[in-house]
Amino acid sequence: MYNLIISILLTLVLITDTSAECNENTIFTTPNIRFTIFENGTVYDKKSNLVWQRCSLGQTWLNANCNGDASTHSWEGAFDIALSNNFNNQSNWRLPNIKELHSIVEYACYLPSVNAVVFPNTPNAIYLTSSHNTYNDRYAWGVNFTFGNDEVVRRYNSGSIRLVRDVITTPSSGVITFTNDFTN
Repeated sequence: MYNLIISILLTLVLITDTSAECNENTIFTTPNIRFTIFENGTVYDKKSNLVWQRCSLGQTWLNANCNGDASTHSWEGAFDIALSNNFNNQSNWRLPNIKELHSIVEYACYLPSVNAVVFPNTPNAIYLTSSHNTYNDRYAWGVNFTFGNDEVVRRYNSGSIRLVRDVITTPSSGVITFTNDFTN
Protein backbone atom coordinates (compact mmCIF):
# COMPACT_ATOMS: atom_id res chain seq x y z
CA MET A 1 0.00 0.00 0.00
CA TYR A 2 2.87 2.37 0.89
CA ASN A 3 4.52 1.76 -2.52
CA LEU A 4 1.21 2.44 -4.28
CA ILE A 5 0.81 5.80 -2.50
CA ILE A 6 4.40 6.81 -3.27
CA SER A 7 3.92 5.79 -6.91
CA ILE A 8 0.75 7.88 -7.22
CA LEU A 9 2.41 10.91 -5.60
CA LEU A 10 5.44 10.67 -7.90
CA THR A 11 3.16 10.43 -10.92
CA LEU A 12 1.28 13.55 -9.84
CA VAL A 13 4.54 15.45 -9.36
CA LEU A 14 5.82 14.41 -12.81
CA ILE A 15 2.55 15.43 -14.47
CA THR A 16 2.23 18.83 -12.80
CA ASP A 17 5.87 19.88 -12.40
CA THR A 18 7.08 22.15 -15.19
CA SER A 19 10.45 23.03 -13.71
CA ALA A 20 13.24 21.82 -15.93
CA GLU A 21 15.83 19.25 -14.96
CA CYS A 22 19.20 20.69 -15.96
CA ASN A 23 22.73 19.36 -16.15
CA GLU A 24 24.77 22.02 -14.38
CA ASN A 25 28.02 20.46 -15.68
CA THR A 26 27.46 21.48 -19.28
CA ILE A 27 27.43 24.73 -21.22
CA PHE A 28 23.97 26.25 -21.43
CA THR A 29 22.72 27.05 -24.94
CA THR A 30 20.29 29.76 -23.75
CA PRO A 31 22.02 31.47 -20.80
CA ASN A 32 20.15 34.22 -18.98
CA ILE A 33 22.63 36.84 -20.21
CA ARG A 34 21.47 36.23 -23.79
CA PHE A 35 18.06 37.71 -22.93
CA THR A 36 16.69 41.05 -21.79
CA ILE A 37 13.71 40.26 -19.60
CA PHE A 38 10.94 42.85 -19.39
CA GLU A 39 8.38 43.13 -16.62
CA ASN A 40 5.52 43.09 -19.13
CA GLY A 41 5.78 39.37 -19.90
CA THR A 42 8.08 39.63 -22.90
CA VAL A 43 11.75 38.91 -23.45
CA TYR A 44 14.22 40.17 -26.04
CA ASP A 45 16.60 37.54 -27.43
CA LYS A 46 19.85 39.33 -28.26
CA LYS A 47 21.11 36.44 -30.39
CA SER A 48 18.10 36.08 -32.69
CA ASN A 49 16.94 39.70 -32.46
CA LEU A 50 13.39 38.60 -31.63
CA VAL A 51 10.91 39.46 -28.90
CA TRP A 52 9.11 36.46 -27.38
CA GLN A 53 6.06 36.17 -25.21
CA ARG A 54 7.32 34.52 -22.03
CA CYS A 55 4.09 32.57 -21.52
CA SER A 56 2.53 29.99 -23.78
CA LEU A 57 -0.85 30.95 -25.21
CA GLY A 58 -3.55 30.18 -22.68
CA GLN A 59 -1.33 31.15 -19.76
CA THR A 60 -1.53 34.54 -18.06
CA TRP A 61 1.44 36.73 -17.13
CA LEU A 62 0.86 37.68 -13.49
CA ASN A 63 3.25 38.38 -10.60
CA ALA A 64 6.33 37.71 -12.77
CA ASN A 65 5.15 34.21 -13.68
CA CYS A 66 3.16 32.31 -16.27
CA ASN A 67 -0.01 31.09 -14.61
CA GLY A 68 -2.61 28.58 -15.74
CA ASP A 69 -2.50 25.95 -18.43
CA ALA A 70 -1.26 26.39 -21.97
CA SER A 71 -3.99 26.02 -24.57
CA THR A 72 -3.63 23.87 -27.67
CA HIS A 73 -4.65 24.74 -31.20
CA SER A 74 -4.56 23.30 -34.70
CA TRP A 75 -1.85 24.44 -37.07
CA GLU A 76 -4.32 26.33 -39.27
CA GLY A 77 -5.97 27.94 -36.24
CA ALA A 78 -2.63 29.02 -34.84
CA PHE A 79 -2.14 31.54 -37.67
CA ASP A 80 -5.49 33.21 -36.99
CA ILE A 81 -4.76 33.33 -33.27
CA ALA A 82 -1.36 34.93 -33.90
CA LEU A 83 -2.88 37.55 -36.21
CA SER A 84 -5.52 38.51 -33.65
CA ASN A 85 -3.19 38.44 -30.63
CA ASN A 86 -2.81 41.85 -29.01
CA PHE A 87 -0.55 41.05 -26.03
CA ASN A 88 0.78 44.27 -24.44
CA ASN A 89 -1.14 46.27 -27.05
CA GLN A 90 1.12 44.93 -29.80
CA SER A 91 -0.50 43.57 -32.92
CA ASN A 92 2.48 42.17 -34.83
CA TRP A 93 2.78 38.81 -33.06
CA ARG A 94 3.27 35.77 -35.25
CA LEU A 95 3.95 32.06 -35.16
CA PRO A 96 7.72 31.43 -35.17
CA ASN A 97 9.31 29.31 -37.88
CA ILE A 98 11.11 26.09 -36.93
CA LYS A 99 14.55 27.73 -36.80
CA GLU A 100 13.33 30.56 -34.55
CA LEU A 101 11.47 28.30 -32.12
CA HIS A 102 14.32 25.82 -32.05
CA SER A 103 16.68 28.66 -31.10
CA ILE A 104 15.17 28.86 -27.59
CA VAL A 105 15.63 25.15 -26.83
CA GLU A 106 17.94 24.68 -23.85
CA TYR A 107 19.96 21.50 -24.48
CA ALA A 108 21.29 21.35 -20.93
CA CYS A 109 17.72 20.86 -19.65
CA TYR A 110 14.84 18.50 -20.22
CA LEU A 111 11.27 18.14 -18.97
CA PRO A 112 11.08 20.83 -20.43
CA SER A 113 14.11 21.74 -22.58
CA VAL A 114 13.88 25.47 -21.95
CA ASN A 115 15.45 28.13 -19.77
CA ALA A 116 12.84 28.19 -16.99
CA VAL A 117 13.99 31.63 -15.79
CA VAL A 118 13.26 33.15 -19.19
CA PHE A 119 10.22 31.02 -20.07
CA PRO A 120 8.65 29.98 -16.74
CA ASN A 121 6.12 27.15 -16.47
CA THR A 122 6.59 25.94 -20.03
CA PRO A 123 4.77 22.62 -20.36
CA ASN A 124 6.35 19.47 -21.75
CA ALA A 125 4.53 19.74 -25.05
CA ILE A 126 4.86 20.05 -28.79
CA TYR A 127 4.87 23.69 -29.92
CA LEU A 128 3.67 24.58 -33.41
CA THR A 129 5.71 26.58 -35.91
CA SER A 130 4.84 28.36 -39.14
CA SER A 131 7.07 25.95 -41.08
CA HIS A 132 5.24 23.48 -43.25
CA ASN A 133 6.72 20.16 -44.27
CA THR A 134 7.89 20.46 -47.87
CA TYR A 135 7.64 16.70 -48.46
CA ASN A 136 4.00 16.33 -47.42
CA ASP A 137 1.59 19.26 -47.25
CA ARG A 138 -0.52 17.49 -44.59
CA TYR A 139 2.32 17.99 -42.09
CA ALA A 140 4.10 20.89 -40.43
CA TRP A 141 7.10 21.25 -38.12
CA GLY A 142 6.95 21.60 -34.38
CA VAL A 143 9.35 21.55 -31.45
CA ASN A 144 8.80 19.09 -28.63
CA PHE A 145 9.99 20.89 -25.51
CA THR A 146 10.02 17.70 -23.46
CA PHE A 147 13.51 16.94 -24.80
CA GLY A 148 13.97 19.75 -27.37
CA ASN A 149 13.65 17.77 -30.58
CA ASP A 150 12.00 18.81 -33.84
CA GLU A 151 8.82 16.93 -34.69
CA VAL A 152 6.73 16.49 -37.78
CA VAL A 153 3.11 17.11 -36.77
CA ARG A 154 -0.13 16.61 -38.65
CA ARG A 155 -1.62 19.98 -39.48
CA TYR A 156 -5.01 19.04 -38.02
CA ASN A 157 -3.51 17.89 -34.71
CA SER A 158 -3.23 20.44 -31.94
CA GLY A 159 -0.17 21.83 -30.21
CA SER A 160 0.91 24.60 -27.89
CA ILE A 161 1.90 28.04 -29.14
CA ARG A 162 4.53 30.61 -28.15
CA LEU A 163 4.36 33.83 -30.17
CA VAL A 164 7.21 36.01 -31.37
CA ARG A 165 7.66 39.35 -33.09
CA ASP A 166 10.41 40.94 -35.11
CA VAL A 167 12.79 43.69 -34.02
CA ILE A 168 14.72 46.04 -36.27
CA THR A 169 18.24 47.02 -35.25
CA THR A 170 19.80 50.11 -36.72
CA PRO A 171 23.32 48.92 -37.68
CA SER A 172 25.01 52.34 -37.58
CA SER A 173 23.91 53.24 -34.08
CA GLY A 174 23.27 49.80 -32.59
CA VAL A 175 20.00 51.17 -31.21
CA ILE A 176 17.21 48.66 -30.91
CA THR A 177 13.99 49.83 -32.51
CA PHE A 178 10.94 47.66 -32.03
CA THR A 179 8.51 47.30 -34.89
CA ASN A 180 5.74 48.85 -32.78
CA ASP A 181 6.02 51.12 -29.76
CA PHE A 182 7.48 48.78 -27.16
CA THR A 183 6.96 49.53 -23.51
CA ASN A 184 8.73 47.94 -20.60
